[in-house]
Amino acid sequence: MVRVREVTKAWALKDKVHLKSIGKGFIIFRFSNAEDMTAVWKRGPLHVDGQTLRLQQWRKDFQVHEQSITHRLIWVRFPNLPQEYWHDEILLSITKAVGQPVAIDQRTKDTHYGHFLRVCVDVDDFITWVEEVFVEREQEGSSELFVFKQQVIFEEPLSWCAGCPRYGHKAEVCPGKKRVEAPADPSPGANYIDPP
Repeated sequence: MVRVREVTKAWALKDKVHLKSIGKGFIIFRFSNAEDMTAVWKRGPLHVDGQTLRLQQWRKDFQVHEQSITHRLIWVRFPNLPQEYWHDEILLSITKAVGQPVAIDQRTKDTHYGHFLRVCVDVDDFITWVEEVFVEREQEGSSELFVFKQQVIFEEPLSWCAGCPRYGHKAEVCPGKKRVEAPADPSPGANYIDPP
């Protein structure tokens, strides 16, 4: 749970901010200072106490339980990326082809592994996931580009249900579907229907 003290400290706010949880992971932020709000809004995805927050403007008649969350954080690996590309700026630049980079794994920064690196990425599941990216750089002593394909591996991708739409299960076992007996059907068993 995000707390006022953590937010105020992490964002270096000049004035107070009030937080109100409205369920399903949504929080209303009410800023006492318009400058604070503008500064926070410009930053994009924000990090507070190990959590990433994605901001959106308030809309009238906002219903929490009707919201489909399509963004999520996931770790991606870049196996066998040559060592000369293992710099924060380069890694973040490569990762932007996959999604919004959030953080580089500490073990990657400490170079514990030499055969792959990990970056946490904010991805939108309505956009096709990238399986490989093209990395390019200028050839030394010329204006020609050196280009190679880099494999991208998503760690533990969650199941996506097209029925509800939510993460964590497939449409065949969606808890949002109701099980009803079908008396008109002579065969035993049950049919599944979508709730109204």
